[in-house]
Amino acid sequence: MEENVVLTLSDKNQYVIVERIMYENNEYLYLVDINHNENIMFCKLDGAKLTKVQDTELLGKLIIALNKKNN
Repeated sequence: MEENVVLTLSDKNQYVIVERIMYENNEYLYLVDINHNENIMFCKLDGAKLTKVQDTELLGKLIIALNKKNN
């Protein structure tokens, strides 16, 4: 999936793919709700399936990896 693509997820909200990152041989997408910018999430991409990351330790590691990628 490409950055800047808009996805409609099962919660019926539309999210834009802001960033794609690889972490421990898995691809993750950083998504932001286009109507409510405070609604953000990381999702693991597995083929065509997205799974929301809920593990707080993993979220912290993804934020650090995203920060390193952009600096």
